Parts: sequence; structure tokens; C-alpha cells
Amino acid sequence: MPAHLSPGRTRATRSRFLRLTGWLLLALAAVAVWQLQLVPLAWQIAGLQLGAPTTGTPGLDLSTHRVGIEARPITGLDDNTSGLTYHPGSGTLFAAINRPASVAEISTSGELLRLMPLEGVRDPEGIAHVQDDLFVVADERENRLHWVRIGPEATRLSVAGTPSLELPASPLRNQGIEGVSWDHAGQRLFVSQEIWPRKVWVIEGLSTLGQPDFRLSIDDWHPAGGGMVPLGDYSSLTLHETSGQLLLVSKLSGMVLAYAADGTLAGTLPLWPGFRGLTRRVPQAEGIALDPAGTVYLVSEPNLFYRFDPGQP
Repeated sequence: MPAHLSPGRTRATRSRFLRLTGWLLLALAAVAVWQLQLVPLAWQIAGLQLGAPTTGTPGLDLSTHRVGIEARPITGLDDNTSGLTYHPGSGTLFAAINRPASVAEISTSGELLRLMPLEGVRDPEGIAHVQDDLFVVADERENRLHWVRIGPEATRLSVAGTPSLELPASPLRNQGIEGVSWDHAGQRLFVSQEIWPRKVWVIEGLSTLGQPDFRLSIDDWHPAGGGMVPLGDYSSLTLHETSGQLLLVSKLSGMVLAYAADGTLAGTLPLWPGFRGLTRRVPQAEGIALDPAGTVYLVSEPNLFYRFDPGQP
């Protein structure tokens, strides 16, 4: 041992390091507690009434939604239920399962209708219906979007030979693309990155994907005024096309926020016990979908299904 590093000094250095590490872990735990336990209080201190509409945007009023199905296990899915989308042609929901990679078709009451292995995607986290039997699946591990066809009789799926699009990678592993939603009228794709940085992309020009004159436009979405969105992460998103509202979900904060087409906050849906008829917190909201009636569907890992029905204000 070098002369200047005595056993006593080595122990003291190690002790200081352990104390600093302990304080760091304590600080991180405090942040987690704020995210997971005090979000409703923080919102109320900020003067925002949880669950009340904040603008007069017509078409979707989250303040009227009440839980109709709470935490129903999806029998046949054991784990890793992630993104969610509604298919208006079949009147059913489709969910992305990340391990093993697969897509599940689910009824609007939470029953598993079929489970299809998905080849060529390592970590599917998000899924969006585009048109007819065409879907977009988001691969978080590769930060890539894949187009895949899911016919009514399909039992296995593959992205081999189908178009795909790679997006800028997140600096952190397993913190990339989490949610996708297709805007049928605007022919745009909304894509959310989970955290560090949280962001939403708006991608246009996808109709030319794979063609010689391929032209793509990728812009960042921001709320009105460039204000910070009070969510810990973006675990999923969906577009309500009738009103133009964009719904963002945070599993860390336990919240759904609705933003009007002009970027102003249009409503909130707390995922906490005591709100909207919930008896327990939605533990890990990973996917959200809307049907034409404005019903909100959520899936939460490992395999929990929720339905929030619109009602009267």
C-alpha cells in the first residue's frame, strides 16, 4: 500500500463515499415519492382542479369519465402488456406485448380474443391503427417504427419486408419510444419518448415512405406557450380526432392530461384512488386508447385492464 494511503484513511474515504451514496439514494427516493405520492397535492397547490375541464374544447370532457372496469386481469396475458389502440373496423382493441414480442386483440370489456407472436421487433411498446388492417408498432429497443398488417384471421405476424422508420435514439437504454397514435384526418403520426428527454414528435409525409420522392417532416410538439408539462414521463398517448385533443399518459405521475389542438390544457384524468371511482391507483399505465364514443381504455402492467366511461358533467 502506498505510504500516503494508510488503512485508517482508506476506511475514512470509504465511509465518506458510502455516506454520499446514501444521501444521493435518499434524494432520488424523495423525488420518486413526490412523483408517485404527492402529484395530486402538487396540482391542487398550483391551483388546478383535478379532473375539471380547463378549456371549453368540445368533443371530449374528461371530467365526466368514471371507471366502469377497474384492474381486470386479462386472462391469457401474464406480463408486459404495453401500448394500446382501437380498431374502428373490428370494434376491438389491439395491445403490444414486449416480452415475448407479440400483439394481442382484446375486447372492449378486457377479454383476450387472440395472441399473435410478432417477428422482427425486439421490444414492442406502442401500437397504433392506421387504416384497414395496417398498424404501426414502435420498437423501443431499436427506436424504430414498423408497419405491419394484422388481418382478421392472422395468428402470427412479421415485419419482414414492410416499411420501417428509425428515430433519434434516447441516451438511456429502455427509455425510448413508448407511445404512437395515428391522425387519420391529418395523415400524421404522434410519437412519444418516455423520459430524459420527454418529448412528443409529430411526423408527416409518411404516405411517401419507401417511394423515390420520400419526403418526411419531423417536428416537436409542445403545449401552448412552451410551458412544461407536469408529468414525470410520457408512457403513452392517443389522439381524439373529433376534438383534436392529444391525451398524454404518465405512469410515474398517475395522470392523463388532455391538450386541445391549440396546445392549451383541456382536461385531466387522475389515476389515483378516490378519483373517478377508482379504489386503487392504476399501478403502471402503459397504454391508452379511445373509441368513437369517447370511452377511455387503459392497460397497466402486468396485465390489468381499465375502462373509463363518459357520463354527464
